[in-house]
Parts: sequence; C-alpha cells; structure tokens
Amino acid sequence: MPIKGKIIPIYNCFHPVLREQCKDIFEADEKLAQQIADMAITMTNADGIGLAANQVGFTNRIFLIDINAGKEGAEQKPFAMINPVITASSEEEVTFQEGCLSIPYLYENVDRPEAIEVRFLDNQMNEQKIQVDGIIARVIMHELDHLNGILFTDKMTSLQKAMAKNKLNKILKNKISLKYDMIDKDGNLIKPESVA
Repeated sequence: MPIKGKIIPIYNCFHPVLREQCKDIFEADEKLAQQIADMAITMTNADGIGLAANQVGFTNRIFLIDINAGKEGAEQKPFAMINPVITASSEEEVTFQEGCLSIPYLYENVDRPEAIEVRFLDNQMNEQKIQVDGIIARVIMHELDHLNGILFTDKMTSLQKAMAKNKLNKILKNKISLKYDMIDKDGNLIKPESVA
C-alpha cells in the first residue's frame, strides 16, 4: 500500500536549518519513504519544481525535483535524489532567473554551468548517474546548494543584493502574502491567512 503524503510547512530563508550541512542517508526505511511522500505533496502544493530536505526541516541529503511541473498530463512524477554529488560540469555558464520556495517573490539572475553529470541514489538506494543540461541541471544545482547550506541569494551580486533588501526584510518580518504555510526564523508557523 503506497504511503500517503501530507503537506508540511516550508521554512523561510532566515531559519537556521537552511544553513545546515545536510547528512548522508544510509538506508531506505519507512521514515524516508514518508519524508519523500510529504516532500512531494508539499512541493506540488507550493507549485515548486524542486524541494530540498532542509527547506521542510529535515537535515538529510535528499531533494525532489519535478521536471514536468505545470505540464498537463505529464507522465514523469517528482523523483528523489539521495546523497547527490556533481561529478562533472561544463565550462560554459549560463545566466537564468531563479526563485525559491523559501524566499517567496524574489527572482534574480544567477550564473551556473550549462550542463552537469550527477551521481545519486534513487529512493530504492540504487546508484544512478545522469547527464543533464538546461533547466533540470539548474534545479539540481540549486537544490544541491540547499543541502550544503547555500541559498541562491549567496550567488547574487552586490547590486542585486542591495535591490533585494526590501523584499528580504519583508520575509524576515513576516510581511509577505503567503500561498502556503511557512516556518519563520524563530520557528513560528505562519499561515497564509495570518499575514496582513
């Protein structure tokens, strides 16, 4: 019988868990299966295309990506990447606008390699290796950064950071209109209807 997932809150970028180095996973047990199910439904509910463990308060090395987010009738479901490692990346970099479920309403251009090779374990703990480029490569790099305690805002220029200051202050002070439950920097649950 498949495990039923439940929507869980997403932690905002100021909570300390987003700066943690996540730890390797060594076994696929029922607890991990529940985590994957919860992360999948949480990501879908928030209209995300990627979600790292520490964005929902877990500290293990796993993220989910949904390469077909928003596509009607897509057959590929969100899938988990456990203990991912980038084993190669292209010299060519591309600039593309990124956003993050932990940093609502902030979108900025970030430079990243165009293509990567990634080694990871699937949810059955089988080793996989894939070569990807474009948006999928970018999502993987973004989510892998999360597992290492890095946010896309860390990669922004000084000018970008200065221009984003007001938006980041609104997130810090819980003064943004939310579409999903969020945990603030102090661990408080902020619900969409509770934000003015």
